Amino acid sequence: MGSPEFSSKLADHPRLPKRKTVAVVILDGWGEANPDQYNCIHVADTMSLPATICWCSREMEIAEGSWYSGRVGLPTDDDMGNSEVGHNALGAGRIYAQGAKLVDLALAFGEIYEGEGFKYIKECFEKGTLHLIWLLSDGGVRSRLDQLLLLLEGAGEHGAKRIRVHILSDGRDDLDGSSV
Repeated sequence: MGSPEFSSKLADHPRLPKRKTVAVVILDGWGEANPDQYNCIHVADTMSLPATICWCSREMEIAEGSWYSGRVGLPTDDDMGNSEVGHNALGAGRIYAQGAKLVDLALAFGEIYEGEGFKYIKECFEKGTLHLIWLLSDGGVRSRLDQLLLLLEGAGEHGAKRIRVHILSDGRDDLDGSSV
């Protein structure tokens, strides 16, 4: 079922030596503004920070303005990202799938059905019911409807005879009342 082209494990970085200490410091919300007495970053004692920012400029270029795109491992340019998406990609030096893209790949290549967790619940398919608690939305921030449909199809193909989906909705990535 799996694919040699896809693995959920991140490969070793080609240029970073193994067993060396590496620090990735994320300054979330840290920005640049006009230096004046009201700019806390300007008035703070940050003597060593300019060198660090200069050293990290390549990673900053990769992540800058790409929170919503495949450049940081999201499924499409239409997918909404967040700061965590950038944090995961920043410093990687390459694109790697994360979040919804990882689920898409695991469903597409069948890897999701090869894991120990699925093998465990599969033992109950003959006599039991598969219960899925699912955050239902088509907005793509916290859940995706197409992934639920693919999981239902795949579970049925792998022997699930009875499936019940327990829906949760939070209104985060859809309009209020859209789940009614």
